[in-house]
Amino acid sequence: MNRSSLTKWENSFLSKSLAKLLEPVRSMWHLNQVPTMDQVDNAIRVIAEALSISLADKNLSISLAYSVAKSIKQMNVEAEQRLCMDSDVAQIIEAPTSSQQKNADLCNALYYFTSQIKRVLANMNSMLPPESIQIVQNSLKDISSLPVLNLFAESIKNSLYLILMTMHDEPDLIRAEDPNSKVISCSPYMKELQQFVSRCKDIYLSLFNEKQALNECCIDISKSCIERFMQHVCNVRPISVYGRAKLQADCKHLETSFAPLVNDITELGDHYRQLKALTLLLEKKPQDIAKSQHEGALLPYSLVMMYLFSYGGQQLLAPHVCAGWNIQKLIQWLDSHKSERDRLEFVAGALQRYQNHVRQNQITCYDEVYPVLLQLLDEGRKSLKK
Repeated sequence: MNRSSLTKWENSFLSKSLAKLLEPVRSMWHLNQVPTMDQVDNAIRVIAEALSISLADKNLSISLAYSVAKSIKQMNVEAEQRLCMDSDVAQIIEAPTSSQQKNADLCNALYYFTSQIKRVLANMNSMLPPESIQIVQNSLKDISSLPVLNLFAESIKNSLYLILMTMHDEPDLIRAEDPNSKVISCSPYMKELQQFVSRCKDIYLSLFNEKQALNECCIDISKSCIERFMQHVCNVRPISVYGRAKLQADCKHLETSFAPLVNDITELGDHYRQLKALTLLLEKKPQDIAKSQHEGALLPYSLVMMYLFSYGGQQLLAPHVCAGWNIQKLIQWLDSHKSERDRLEFVAGALQRYQNHVRQNQITCYDEVYPVLLQLLDEGRKSLKK
């Protein structure tokens, strides 16, 4: 047989193979919004057969791998077209809606499909050309439950942010009582947060089977919650000695709040270490806080400085108060200004206004915490140059 005839035969074979690969994928979506497990298994079987046919010929194997990739892409496209994007698709108040359940079922069907294809590749790893394996693996990269999970994550984070905002309404934070006189429990808002996190995991996030995407989503929620929690804690005004101890208890309870979301809290990396550092910071005096920052800063200088303003007298106004902002406005500003340089200069502006106030009113001495703040500002600026 000459090469021309062989090429014609090969092209005909590849055309028929592609049609055979696409047929079970298209038929499973013809009448169903979500395919059955048997239908998905049938598509996987056809793919496995196609890959095994070409084991003896490298070029044919690579060509068939591209056909397999097309069928995988078709599977993903069909599923994405059926995802619901209604207004209630990310609601986390009532039981999961039919749209939410359907989206989860679609994601789970895709996850099962991709995991089984990966298993087929693993079983044929020693027989298939590396190029063929890579082609199929590349076609699987974009298939994930994460986009749908992220819709839930945004709703969950927004609700957590609202709960954390109520921290500033807690009467215990200005309570005039010795914190050593009794065991201090966590604040009501923290109990609400714990219950909310547990409920979201049990009712909504548990709908999804893709552990890697689910873990990524849960870590994102946990990190965002820690970051927002620290911003609020460092800007509570006014705050008593008892209030600082109360917030320290809240820090410890926040750790346990993430148990439903993350198996190992150390997966939260720097966010977890910063939460531990904040717990210790709440029991220290300003000079000791400055010393800790100098020895090894785990917390951003700007955040520590915002907290230290709470030790000042009435004339040493917090940066956001100087700007005429409420706490909501401050949080919005922090969200849109992630740069530590911007945040340090924001705090520096409050110190400059205080210095001007002292000079204009011929006040004889500065607030005790003012030199500590200046020291930290200088160290913070130097740290940016390293």
